Amino acid sequence: MTEPGKHGDQNQTTDTANRIRVLVHIADSRRGEMDMVPGGQTFIGTAYDATVHFDGERESTVGEYHAKLLAGHNETTIQALARRALFVNGKRIDQAVLAPDDVIQVGENGPVLRYRVYTGDLSPYKTPFEALRDCLTNGRYCGETPAGRVQAFARAVPGEMMQMSPTARWGMAMTMALMVVSMAGLGYHAYMLDQRLERRTSQIESVSAELTETRRQSVDTTALENLEQRLSGTLQRIDQLETSAGAVSRVIAEAAGSVVFIQGAYGFVDPDTGKRLRMALDDDGQPIEVSNGQVRVRVGGDGPAVERSYMGTGFVVGSDGVILTNRHIAEPWVFDDRAQTIMEHGLEPQRVRMIGYLPGKTDSFDIDFMASSQDVDLAVLQGEAIAGHTAPLQLAERSPEVGEEVILLGYPTGIQALIARADPALVQEIENEKDGDFRAIAASLADAEAIEPLATSGIVGQVTKDRVVYDAGTQGGGSGGPLLNHKGQVVAINQAMLRDFQGSNMGVPVERVRALLERARDGS
Repeated sequence: MTEPGKHGDQNQTTDTANRIRVLVHIADSRRGEMDMVPGGQTFIGTAYDATVHFDGERESTVGEYHAKLLAGHNETTIQALARRALFVNGKRIDQAVLAPDDVIQVGENGPVLRYRVYTGDLSPYKTPFEALRDCLTNGRYCGETPAGRVQAFARAVPGEMMQMSPTARWGMAMTMALMVVSMAGLGYHAYMLDQRLERRTSQIESVSAELTETRRQSVDTTALENLEQRLSGTLQRIDQLETSAGAVSRVIAEAAGSVVFIQGAYGFVDPDTGKRLRMALDDDGQPIEVSNGQVRVRVGGDGPAVERSYMGTGFVVGSDGVILTNRHIAEPWVFDDRAQTIMEHGLEPQRVRMIGYLPGKTDSFDIDFMASSQDVDLAVLQGEAIAGHTAPLQLAERSPEVGEEVILLGYPTGIQALIARADPALVQEIENEKDGDFRAIAASLADAEAIEPLATSGIVGQVTKDRVVYDAGTQGGGSGGPLLNHKGQVVAINQAMLRDFQGSNMGVPVERVRALLERARDGS
């Protein structure tokens, strides 16, 4: 038997029928990614040289060398190693021959993958049928109850639709989904308001009846005054409810223009020579691929520079162009496991660019780094070009209270959601731009004034000195967005989704925001 780490003939990725074999991540920390299955012997696990590699801290059920894949000309066999738990189509196995679309689960309640075989060229997109099957698989393996399976299915739909082509198709699907969610949220909000108004009206009728009966029976003056005070207080609460119903729309309209869509990229340099990390090219100028399908890299050379792009949300808090966001947006390499691996080899991260877009503005602007917190996920940036041209959001004096209604603004799913909400003609124009990259698409959306943040509302469930937990929905890309009260004041900065609490999100309290902002402006 070959020792772990020796993968045999790594160059054989297709069989004699020109079939390409892959493993698609359905439900794990790498959901949506794809690993090629080369010919010969390879491994699944947390080991550094495993072809199908998992982060051991994120996937605790996966062993270092958990399973072995044997890919021959006509079939692919999977085998559990060291009697570890391994399931194919829900059945625990020691060894099995894989068929196309088989579902593999690595460990008890562990990561879920699907084995697929493609003939000819490997498409970068999923077919609608494949996306639907992966949504169903996610629901089956990530939900313990019928309701949980439905929720898991629903959570998987946006991600799977993003992997479909053409853009117009998944764009329309996402638009419909967002419309359904928005309509459901507004309907629920209106229903709850109606219920509260109905209860207050019932109270008024009850108090009015008591008042009439009191007058009829000629009760004493003190009792009559008490009843009148109760009636007056109830009427005031109804006025407050009606005012609250219009507050959400007002806050969104006034604050949206100050919410920044952030795009950035960073690479790596040798601190001694100043040379950047680049792709290695062969004699024909083509990138050199290593055995696991990755591109070989090296310091210096003539190949394209290695860059990692990212996006997020920020918001303007000062007339001097100061912007607040998360640290993982301003310094993403600190939270990127792959970047940390590269840095362990002596290279340093280098910010290549960071630009921002504002709603209603056609031009991007450069963003500079000012400061970040070592304790909470928070950073201060500055866009000098927008100084004096954008109304800043106001910071609240304190964190919100448990039970308080809040409004979250941001750009969840980034470019994908912006395209999904854009005019179909613009979507078609973007799709026709074959060479359109991450930055060019954002520029096209800005030219068409199609950059606008999404808004959701929710209730605060917990408040501590380091976090605010609430149920206003968001997705990746919404990090760094402002959490607002009904006065339009920032009470927290959106930070992350809580994976252990479905539907809950977490933010940095405004008190921590104020402290870092003061240090940044003082230059300390």
